[in-house]
Amino acid sequence: MSKFCSNCGAQLNENDNSNFCSNCGAGLTHKSTTGAENTNQEQTNKPAQRTLVGWSDACNKPEIIRIAGKHKKHAVIFAVILSALFIIGFTIAGFASDELEPGTAILIGCGLALMMIVISLVRVNNMKKPIWDGRVVNKTEKRKTKTENYGDDEHLVHYMEYTVYLQGADGSKKKIRIQNNREWYDYLNIGDYVRYHPSFSTYEKYDKSHDSYIFCNICGKKNDIRENYCCFCKSLLFK
Repeated sequence: MSKFCSNCGAQLNENDNSNFCSNCGAGLTHKSTTGAENTNQEQTNKPAQRTLVGWSDACNKPEIIRIAGKHKKHAVIFAVILSALFIIGFTIAGFASDELEPGTAILIGCGLALMMIVISLVRVNNMKKPIWDGRVVNKTEKRKTKTENYGDDEHLVHYMEYTVYLQGADGSKKKIRIQNNREWYDYLNIGDYVRYHPSFSTYEKYDKSHDSYIFCNICGKKNDIRENYCCFCKSLLFK
């Protein structure tokens, strides 16, 4: 295709890459149609990316429902085993120790066992509650101090407490409170809509389009947003 000077109209040498017209000296602009074609081709060949805006339907997948069922079953089994250990342990301590009467020891063991069963039943009941939707309304970070005992010594321990405050459409409130780890604190911003999944006691963000990572709703580990399955527990990510 012939090229002409836009100033004087003189025909230009196609192989001449000079920036000036050889006839009148006017400046030239070289347009690369090949580059434009390549750019358009690259854009056409790029896979369509998900918007990552909206609630995931992963919680309704059979594989996730099976995991939720296992969580409930494991909670009950753990409570039963721990209850039995309380009763057996305190019974043995009552007969082996002179400081504790056998009857008293058995009563303490049974009391702790009953407490564990009640906690387990409450936990399983909470897992059956409906999904909760809300919005981040506030965030706070505080430096706190607590006392910890190491043998006969007491030590003051300083730590950071990160809290995210959530409020549902019905006015109900929840908190995400974590010590010395601000990953969730930084992940959620004021105004973000979030969903709480009782089966796993985890949260899902509505708009993930600007995020570079995502938390697994099964094991809680952080994953690259480009992954579809958790790199740690291999469960489907809520995207």
